[in-house]
Amino acid sequence: MTPRRARPLLVWAGWGAWLLAGLLLVTAWQPMQRRRAALARKARDLSALRAAATADDLRVPALFEELPAAPPTDPAALVREVLAPHVADVSRHPVQLVRPGWVRHEVEIRVGDFPLERLGALLVALERQAPPWKVTALSLRATGPVAGRGQVTLTCQALTRGEAP
Repeated sequence: MTPRRARPLLVWAGWGAWLLAGLLLVTAWQPMQRRRAALARKARDLSALRAAATADDLRVPALFEELPAAPPTDPAALVREVLAPHVADVSRHPVQLVRPGWVRHEVEIRVGDFPLERLGALLVALERQAPPWKVTALSLRATGPVAGRGQVTLTCQALTRGEAP
């Protein structure tokens, strides 16, 4: 090929390269903008979460100060009341000092064969006490071929003001 004939070919190849680069830019632009918007949204959410965490850090000690200094209610009596006539085996763990002035009470409640539909009422009753019993572990086991009946083992904790004995 002569140099004169090669020039138009080079010009067309140059224009083709520019056109290809433009197409690539246009097709990549929209996904890039979506990623930018998503990153900006995540940054805003993160700053909002940080602000909320700071506010919670200021509010949490006040929530603990509202807890009563009285010992938590007896869970055995509560279980007898809610699940009557079913009997529960309640074993108390030693009271633990969590930090100066605060103690954690822990109990394990085992209820034999009873209708599992009544478990929700027991959980609500435990949470409504002052101070509330918080369920930290729950184990269910079916008993026999009868549907809806079973055994349950609950581990509950309550936090109160005071000193460990």
